[in-house]
Amino acid sequence: MKAAASGTLVDWKVDTWSIVPALDLKCDWTWGRTAFEFRSRFDYFHTESFKTSSPLIGIEGSSQTWENKFDADVPLGLRLLGGELHTGGFVSRTELFGDAVQGLSVNNFYTLNGRFVWAPLGKFLKLRWFGLGASFFLGEHFQGWSAGVDLSFKL
Repeated sequence: MKAAASGTLVDWKVDTWSIVPALDLKCDWTWGRTAFEFRSRFDYFHTESFKTSSPLIGIEGSSQTWENKFDADVPLGLRLLGGELHTGGFVSRTELFGDAVQGLSVNNFYTLNGRFVWAPLGKFLKLRWFGLGASFFLGEHFQGWSAGVDLSFKL
């Protein structure tokens, strides 16, 4: 079937373009050496297909997200290889609008993140920190987690 209907009924390929304007507001403050950040970010996504392998498919949609996030960065006072170990993380709530609501069947979801990082002292390629992080996501109809390398640069 794949050989007979390739590109028409199966084995589809779609090329898309997207535009994503955003507005980001943040407030930073410190308490001792602990850094806190509150960030509110609104994104608008519009995506359309411009080339497909089948006349039966096409993509077009518009969505919006509004994320409110509280982040903390806590220096541990432990030195390693010319840097300092930190811990921290964030909690956020993301509101969904438009086609994202239909696609995920949810109006909002929460994210809880934790990280353990090494922060170089002084200037090192504008690197703020490097380490490991993990996030847990919770929505009305879904939950999940991700883990990976956590990098932050300060320009």
